[in-house]
Amino acid sequence: MNMISEANKMAEEKMKTKFCKDCKHSRNRFIFWAFGDKTLMRCSLWKSDVDNKYLVTGEDNKYDTFQFCSIARKFKDFCGPEGKLWEKK
Repeated sequence: MNMISEANKMAEEKMKTKFCKDCKHSRNRFIFWAFGDKTLMRCSLWKSDVDNKYLVTGEDNKYDTFQFCSIARKFKDFCGPEGKLWEKK
């Protein structure tokens, strides 16, 4: 296989990959997005088991109630590596 066809194949595979950043279920807090950090995105399909109160202030924790996308994609019980619940934004 020549280098051009290998590059084309890699480009096709990348286009098929379902990235959480392109999924309508992904959420990100503005502060992280503003600084370019997309690694802390959360999936709105998967609620976290964590209590919804900040332990410092006692206020509701409305931003951190969902699992991280990286966790949802790691385990087959959630979305899994194949992104089975991925939907285009």
